[in-house]
Parts: sequence; C-alpha cells; structure tokens
Amino acid sequence: MPPIEIEDGAYVLQAWDVLAGATVPGKNVVVIGGGAVGVETAIHLASIGTLTPEQFTFLYRNHVESPEYLESLLYKGCLNVSIIEMTSRVGRDIGVTTKWIAMSNLKKYEISQYKNSKVIRIAKDGVDIEYLNPEKEGESPEVKHIGADAVVLAAGSARLLTPSQMHISWQLQSKYLKIQMFSL
Repeated sequence: MPPIEIEDGAYVLQAWDVLAGATVPGKNVVVIGGGAVGVETAIHLASIGTLTPEQFTFLYRNHVESPEYLESLLYKGCLNVSIIEMTSRVGRDIGVTTKWIAMSNLKKYEISQYKNSKVIRIAKDGVDIEYLNPEKEGESPEVKHIGADAVVLAAGSARLLTPSQMHISWQLQSKYLKIQMFSL
C-alpha cells in the first residue's frame, strides 16, 4: 500500500480488527482496498443493523409490514459503506465459486465502489482520492472527497493458507530445503 497522509484525529481501523468485532463509530465508513478482505469487510459492515432471518420470519408471519418492505430491510443496515480500489476490478482475488455471491451482495447492500482510485489523504471527516476515469484517457486524475466517520484499511491484506496448502508445505519442507508459501 502506498504511503497515505493521515490527519490527527482520523478514526482508522484494520480490517482484521473489524472482522474480529471491533466497533466502528458513525454512520459512514470507507474501506480502503477492494480485494477479498476489503469486500468481505464492506459486506460485513453493511450488514450491521439488517433484519436477521428470525426477525424477518416473525414479522412476515405476523403481517407486520409488506413482504417487499421486509425484504428491503434484509439489505439496509445502519451504515453507509464505500470501497476504494486502486485497480479497475473490485474482488479480483475472490475465487470463482464465491465471487458471484460477493459481487451480488455489494449491489444488494448498495456499497459504493470507487475503482481506479488512489487514496491521497485520510482526514477526520473522510478520505481524499485521486480518481482516474478510464473514459478520459490522457486527462489528469480528478480529486474527490468521500465523507466518512471511520476508515478501514484492507489494502494489502491476504487470505491465509488453506489446510491443504499447509500440508503440502510441511511435506516439502521435511524432504527439501526451506520453502515459504504465500497466499495469492
């Protein structure tokens, strides 16, 4: 991740802390990094305050609201979440079998996506980005401010090795030279 200027008093967390249950203050959250960890973190944050399946079932069975309204509450939480990604593709490192679910959830939870964007500053009230519009080749990047009460860093985060990958690594290390495995 490139160096980013961070204003004193800006509320910045690591994605792993958020996924472990850290409280995120405010209503607007920006996730920096649109890889697998950033996408999962954004979906997790956007789901805070949504109806649980049990609540939905109770309200539906008792005709408290229309089915359409209840369904909308399954995907409207109490946080507005945005993802900032440097490349042109959010979720580029998510596996084929689960990527469609993650991309669908980004839409359902109305998570804003800023692709081709470089964070240049994290302030108390949000994030300043340089956005390079691929439709305007040769032009200078646009500078935008995205309001946020909290910023979550997920850039450069990687998934852990699977048990089968670890087993292969142990087998190779016991017979050959020291081998280091990296998750892609």
